[in-house]
Amino acid sequence: MSIEEDRISELPDSILVNEILSRLSTKCALRTTLLSKRWRWLWTNVPALKFSHTSYTGSGLDKAKATLFMDYVDVVLLRHQTSNLRSFKLVCDETIPKSLVYSWISAVAHPKLHELYVDFCGLEHYVIPPSVYRCRSLKVLRLSFRWSVFKPPITSVSLPSLASLELRCANFVDENLTQQFISSLPALELLVLRECYFYNHHELVISAPSLKVLTLSKAYFKPNELSNWRIKICAPKLDQLYCQTDKLPREYILDVPVLQHAWIHPEKWDNTILTKEGVRGTACDLLKQIAHVKKLGIHADLLMVTVASC
Repeated sequence: MSIEEDRISELPDSILVNEILSRLSTKCALRTTLLSKRWRWLWTNVPALKFSHTSYTGSGLDKAKATLFMDYVDVVLLRHQTSNLRSFKLVCDETIPKSLVYSWISAVAHPKLHELYVDFCGLEHYVIPPSVYRCRSLKVLRLSFRWSVFKPPITSVSLPSLASLELRCANFVDENLTQQFISSLPALELLVLRECYFYNHHELVISAPSLKVLTLSKAYFKPNELSNWRIKICAPKLDQLYCQTDKLPREYILDVPVLQHAWIHPEKWDNTILTKEGVRGTACDLLKQIAHVKKLGIHADLLMVTVASC
């Protein structure tokens, strides 16, 4: 019986890496080093790396397994050609030291990185390395915190290619910084803010010339004076708006001329800080600003309060 020819190993490195190894999980890609000498270092050029502590610790907090996970990530990043990395995903909890997580992200946050996904589940008060905000080729940034303060170094932010930004459970404490950061992203098309707190924000200003989809999901506002806070959106290309806040703002100011789909849902539309006339005025003004949309979803009770006045 003749030995079958190994045609896969005869393929060029670029195909083996980009068409085969890149489709495997990071663990499986590493296992290919056992195939032959040629495969030993191919994995070090895969364009994407994914790490999750749950694959080692499960649902519990096992420090021994967490140590194995830390060693595993350290070894992979040490041997990988990170300059070729285009996508990095990390999920970790409080069993992983903040300093180590910081070093991992710093190692991959180079100018050629395209996608960065980090879930700091259980890791409190985490600070993003400044180098992340200087990844000029970064197109997708998704960060899931545990109520950490989001405070980017606004004077050194350089993200001209960022098209998609999603932040979850972040604390915004400076309304001017919030406005400046969002407006510094010229290519931003998708903005998602989930379960975020906005402390001392008398207004949330979102000004983005390229923005097409905006989601404010369970946004919690904690201004000093609840009666005067407002939401201001200036997005000439915005097509979809999903706005779910914990209470009805005093005012919506919307410059969204091509908006087609809108869903407005303040959880406390009958906030006692606003009079009934104030609620009606806010809602009526809102409806007038988005009267051109094709699809509209709005809190049913709020609509009933305003229908007689508008």
